[in-house]
Amino acid sequence: MAFRATIRRERKRLATPRGKLKRFLLTPICRVETRGAVSRAPRPKTIGESIMALKIIASQCTVCGACEFDCPTAAIRMKGDTYIIDPKKCTECDGESPHCAEVCPVPDTCVPA
Repeated sequence: MAFRATIRRERKRLATPRGKLKRFLLTPICRVETRGAVSRAPRPKTIGESIMALKIIASQCTVCGACEFDCPTAAIRMKGDTYIIDPKKCTECDGESPHCAEVCPVPDTCVPA
């Protein structure tokens, strides 16, 4: 229950223009690998590159909000009474396993589109 309250509180905080700026600034610019190695974070796709995206299976989604809060590109948003993933913003977390699929409490809810 405390987890859901935290998610709701964060949603309200990030709903302001100031909060959106903070969320944008928290997008990673580098990734720390094992044994202290550092590499650049995956570059977001540009126009002309193929669009990668995941989709959320609405019938399985519990609408907990964990995926929206954890998405580094802010590609997940609420539409109606379910979450959707914007394919133009989704990078599938380039090379890593997608954050939305990792944090989702229901297996196989965030799947390749």
